[in-house]
Amino acid sequence: MMQQRISTLLPHLNESQKRLFLASEAIAYGRGGISEVERISGVSRPTIRKGISEIKSQKAPSEKIRVGGGGRKPIETIHPNIEEEIRKIVDGSTYGDPERVLSYTTESLRKIADELNSKGIVVGRMAIAKILDSMDYSRQQNQKMQQARTSP
Repeated sequence: MMQQRISTLLPHLNESQKRLFLASEAIAYGRGGISEVERISGVSRPTIRKGISEIKSQKAPSEKIRVGGGGRKPIETIHPNIEEEIRKIVDGSTYGDPERVLSYTTESLRKIADELNSKGIVVGRMAIAKILDSMDYSRQQNQKMQQARTSP
């Protein structure tokens, strides 16, 4: 019966709800409840114990699931002049009509990343792609360009 409840409800819950639900199932089971819930759900014992302590403390659950401020800082925060550095690198390979807003570069993201890494700015290709997009650059393949001929 408990196995059916857990397998039915678990996929629809977020982390906090999952922890509290599994803790309540372990409490209702009684002795050996944590082990049984762990076996059925695959969730670790510390997670179930944390849920039990949250239930026993009777604090109102927070709306937030995770604490803010975690994760990697944006590359623009770490290197405020990243746009200038990228602009210097793609300057020689920038094409487009000066009258139009959108320019394009034939420089590959990998080459730009390698150039920045050699300058001590560690940045990935996807971050460079986002920065180029924000600078209104389009990325184009290298193609032969027709030169305009002048009549003799």
